[in-house]
Amino acid sequence: MSSLYDRYKTDGAKATLIGDYDWGFLCMPRFPFCNKGKVYDPPPFYAYDEPLSLSVALMIGLQHALTMSTNIITPALLIFNVVMSYFPEIYDPTQGEEQAANRERALDVAQYLVSASLICSGLGTMMQVSTIPIPFTKFQLGTGVLSTMGTANQYNAIFPVILYDIISRGYTLEEAWGKLLGTIMVCVWLEAGISILPHKVLKRIFPPYVLGVTVMLIGVQLTGAGIRFWGGGVGCSRNPSDSNPCLGNGEVQLGYGSGPYVGLGFAVFLIFLVVEIFGSPFARNTMVIWGLLGGYSIAALASHEGDSFVTRDRMKNSDVFTFLWVETFPISVHGPAIIPMLFAFVVTAMETLGDVTATEHASRLRPSGADH
Repeated sequence: MSSLYDRYKTDGAKATLIGDYDWGFLCMPRFPFCNKGKVYDPPPFYAYDEPLSLSVALMIGLQHALTMSTNIITPALLIFNVVMSYFPEIYDPTQGEEQAANRERALDVAQYLVSASLICSGLGTMMQVSTIPIPFTKFQLGTGVLSTMGTANQYNAIFPVILYDIISRGYTLEEAWGKLLGTIMVCVWLEAGISILPHKVLKRIFPPYVLGVTVMLIGVQLTGAGIRFWGGGVGCSRNPSDSNPCLGNGEVQLGYGSGPYVGLGFAVFLIFLVVEIFGSPFARNTMVIWGLLGGYSIAALASHEGDSFVTRDRMKNSDVFTFLWVETFPISVHGPAIIPMLFAFVVTAMETLGDVTATEHASRLRPSGADH
């Protein structure tokens, strides 16, 4: 806020609030087939710590928030859908009222974790883009570059397995999640230790080609999860048949890979294609959220044999406001999960190194030296 006030004193209210940004470039759609030979100008580049007008800063922040949102909420939904599919005798609502109640409770926890993921992402990003000195040391909290924080998708592979192991030993879902959180609290210090290693040591342990392959493999793993959701859900994908309907799609319960599920997925894919070809820079940068909103709107309007794909019961019963402390879990440590979690945090550290280095390249900063 102090930089905005300083700019207000030197450049005036208009430059501070609106600036001279080319909003037409940001918001106007493109028609490449009608403008053959036309060369579009590249987007304006803002250097590191270059002052922005308030409207431009808000627009860029909104752009990042929309782009991140889908990636942040997916892990909690994916993990809990997989875990519930492991225990149909506990969470399959077709087997009785008790199972239906257990599933509703699990969905309540997943809903809370989606909110917690968004809140923690915002708080973590605020710290990450800052440079808060740690007293009496040469270290700092945060990178000082525009590197947003969110839920790490590489945990989608091991969290369901760990939760399955804990629940198989007779623990409830809340107790299992508490054990997972306690194990994370112990193992996270490995990544904290990696963060204070000298850059030369990190570069020898994690060379750039290793970081690139790691990030690529995370994307490959997510592709498989996306295909399972596209066909109707994670649980029913393990046994595709009409006798094993996919749950969690409103009132519609069809087998994995049924036409309505595949058609809705292609509708989202078509939205992505249209936005990529004709969309403005702002629309293309936030393409994921438009695909999500467009697909959700189509699903809300559509039905299959009178059954709706979208129900509003959970929306009506949801709290208007929530925060991290509205749910608590009994914290403990699950010993067999320690070694897999340590490996997972090493992978997270490698991904972070690659992301920050890529951000420096995009920001035209030197990815070496003391600042790096």
